[in-house]
Amino acid sequence: GGCLHRAVAPCGPFEVCQEGTCQSACPPGACADNGWTEGRHCEGVVAVECGIEEDCPVDLTQTACTGQTPICDQGQCFQCLGDSDCPSPLQTCTDNACTCQDQCQPDTQGCFDDAQAWTCQPDPQGCLAPSPVPCGPNERCIDGACTLFCPDNVCQNQQWPPGDHCDGSLRVTCRQLDGCLRPRTWQPCPCGCQDNACQPCDQPEGPTIDIGLGETAFNAVQDGAVAGVFAGFQGGHHVFGALRAHNLPQRTGTQQTWSVEHQGRELARWTVFRDLRADDGFDLWFGETVQFELGTDPRTLDGLRATLSVTLVTVDNVFLYDEVDVVLSYTDP
Repeated sequence: GGCLHRAVAPCGPFEVCQEGTCQSACPPGACADNGWTEGRHCEGVVAVECGIEEDCPVDLTQTACTGQTPICDQGQCFQCLGDSDCPSPLQTCTDNACTCQDQCQPDTQGCFDDAQAWTCQPDPQGCLAPSPVPCGPNERCIDGACTLFCPDNVCQNQQWPPGDHCDGSLRVTCRQLDGCLRPRTWQPCPCGCQDNACQPCDQPEGPTIDIGLGETAFNAVQDGAVAGVFAGFQGGHHVFGALRAHNLPQRTGTQQTWSVEHQGRELARWTVFRDLRADDGFDLWFGETVQFELGTDPRTLDGLRATLSVTLVTVDNVFLYDEVDVVLSYTDP
């Protein structure tokens, strides 16, 4: 009849009534918030699949990329995109998965060098690689195992137990060091050596020698003493050797041969001719710069257990020898 009245006009899904009209109001979500349309997308480490409903972008699925697939790329979760994403340097990224590139076979072993063996071990990701096994003093790696390898000397070759023994007219004091037999001293016996001892005679007591350390004085040392490694004026490095002799027939013109040895390898060898100094009944020498091989990095010497030895020969061919087990010590200046 022409009378005005309100007619109800329901709004559709995803619409709201504003100012008398139904207006689009898409539901909140990653797709709507970012304006993404249909397809797969990444919001941080969450893979989102978007669709369209009632002209609105909506989240169909959301998948957090965690655990074995922590990386989101183009809307999908992957373990890796490149080798740098893999947790182990022994892995490569193949088809978006980290795959071990084993460097050895299980239950195998070998040698890196004379001083290091290796066994095949898994890393935290299960990839197999050689794991170093350092060999101990007087050991060498042979056929993949650290094996006792004693240097040749009269005590080792004769298998003399620790103590005194006769080697012709010399009395040799043997000791056991890291599983090997080594001579500690050689002492000439003027009237011969018998029953592991110098025989008594009317002649004066035979000459003896003691090895030591010291730049400005003779310092007696025992096995395990610390031997400092010092820089020389021409770029090399050395330890300061010292010796003390008794009853030498001739103190002038002696030949001294010094050596530093580690696990059968000679690190230093130094031969000089010196006149010893008389001091309170002894003949002394100190401050001998026992030079390491040219180019030796002194940092590689710090903490090494080594044998410092000296052989002294007089002008009338009396041979004397002594050695001591030392720990090398170097501090950067």
